[in-house]
Amino acid sequence: MLLTYNTLTKYMIENGFISIKSFVDGVVTLKDRSRRNLNYQVLSGEDSYLVKQGLDKERISSIANEATIYNFLQKNQETKVRMEGLIPRFYKYDPKENILIIELVRDGKNLQERYVRTSRFSLKDAQSIGVILGTLHYLTKIKNNNDYLHIFKTQPQPRFLSHLRNPNIQIFQYSSSASLQLIKIIQQNKELTRFLNEFNNMWKLECLIHSDVKLENFVIDSNIYTKDNNKIKLVDWELASIGDPAWDIGSVFCSYLSLWLFSIPISDEIPPDEFMKYAKFPIEKIQPAINSFWSMYVHCMKLDHTISQKFLVKAVKYTSARLIQTGYEFSQSRGGLTGHVVCLLQLSINIMKRPLDAITSLLGIKESISP
Repeated sequence: MLLTYNTLTKYMIENGFISIKSFVDGVVTLKDRSRRNLNYQVLSGEDSYLVKQGLDKERISSIANEATIYNFLQKNQETKVRMEGLIPRFYKYDPKENILIIELVRDGKNLQERYVRTSRFSLKDAQSIGVILGTLHYLTKIKNNNDYLHIFKTQPQPRFLSHLRNPNIQIFQYSSSASLQLIKIIQQNKELTRFLNEFNNMWKLECLIHSDVKLENFVIDSNIYTKDNNKIKLVDWELASIGDPAWDIGSVFCSYLSLWLFSIPISDEIPPDEFMKYAKFPIEKIQPAINSFWSMYVHCMKLDHTISQKFLVKAVKYTSARLIQTGYEFSQSRGGLTGHVVCLLQLSINIMKRPLDAITSLLGIKESISP
């Protein structure tokens, strides 16, 4: 069954999510929000659902993986209480029809949208990110004889980085000309290629990670948001797997740095050494949020100072790699390399060379780091 407005309505009625009366009375609203998968929003009074359906082999697999994640986190005894309210509610997975039904965070705005709209970087929002990721990573640590490895997929390292080192035919088929330019530059840079080759030794399978962390995936639940109660949920778990938690943290750092960098007007009319002072979002305004996020994450993970130091350095190195991925993704919709992508690449190289300096001067994290 392929989901359409008609088949979806019938499916939701037959499975008890909406009533015939509410549909006839016009209480039910359906909206098509399809991207990689078929995605529909179903609004029925106070209830709201996001319905996903995978069509090809890859999408079917990602939907099934996301269903496994939601089902485990909300039913496992150790995680269901602590993760409640931090992710959307899971309602149903139908493997026969490849359909997943989860809570729609109704009228939710993501943190990227909020930051762009308000130019304010709330410390509470940043702390919420730290709580979500710290709770997830802490509760799903791999221990002796832990069966998490049998439940979830494992990720040796981000697939994108593997493709960078050893491009396959798919890279050339699906990459834009700008993205291919970027790959060529990376492969010709000995420092970057050496760094990417070190990933195999750095990467550790330690816990369940989201794998696709970015500010757009942290959504504010407007139904329960008040001045004193900022509830944020992490969405889009299709790529989640057992992996290295430092990748999720580096991805948060990358999101904040990208927000800053893309707000810098790069123009022939402005001298390069003056670019940064015209940033819409100065890095000095973002740094307190980054610091609050990191402090809350360390607290939730119960890391002592020595361990947190080592982990932070590793996460910052991953930030460098995540910036490259961000540049690639941005280039996919461009005809040529932009100044912002070139700056992303240069920032990545700078962080890779001097991670300790990046921690204090770039991220603004107030933690003494031993060389």
